[in-house]
Amino acid sequence: MKKVIGIFFLLMVMSACGAQTDERGFYIEGKNIGKHKETNTLYDPEGYDKDGFNLEGYDFNGYTREDYEKEGLDNENYDGEEEIEEEKQ
Repeated sequence: MKKVIGIFFLLMVMSACGAQTDERGFYIEGKNIGKHKETNTLYDPEGYDKDGFNLEGYDFNGYTREDYEKEGLDNENYDGEEEIEEEKQ
């Protein structure tokens, strides 16, 4: 019985000493903060950083941090050029 309690206690101590990561596997404290646990880089295996953006700056849905697609349209499919044309008239 003492062995079982000892092993249980040892496992509890070991699990508490591990570095804290978020739900996606990025370290949230310690010297490796911001790095991914598996890849040991700033990007996860799918190529996204802790904020969900890839190397090109696009998220999973293809939008930038400013909510623009690769084609330059925002999330409402508006690029702002119509407003400029209206001002010219």
